Amino acid sequence: MVAAGIRWGRVTCMIDDERARELSRRLGITRAAAGVRLALGGGGKVVVVGNSPTALVEVIRLVREGVEVPFVVATPPGFTNAVEAKEALVRSGIPSIVVMGTYGGSGVAVAITNELIRLAGEG
Repeated sequence: MVAAGIRWGRVTCMIDDERARELSRRLGITRAAAGVRLALGGGGKVVVVGNSPTALVEVIRLVREGVEVPFVVATPPGFTNAVEAKEALVRSGIPSIVVMGTYGGSGVAVAITNELIRLAGEG
């Protein structure tokens, strides 16, 4: 959902990639977490998480493992572990915009990201 709404030509979303399905099965993680792991590769990419707390937890894990993530937009709504995942992101010190509590969703993540892109373009 987020990838469809971001007004930027270089958006990567791996959740439906067969490699994410395989990695998910092999590591016992969600497809969202596997997709993040694949998309980040060597790092250096901004991450936008609209709905999946497991993807956000994976981003934090990868940063702890040394993967460079310059910035995160995190807006998972109040599903299981969403509040805790967002709080962990804030505590991690990774530069981010986070919608705290149970509010959020893909539309919010897209709106934040598109505004950041617009502001960067005014540079």
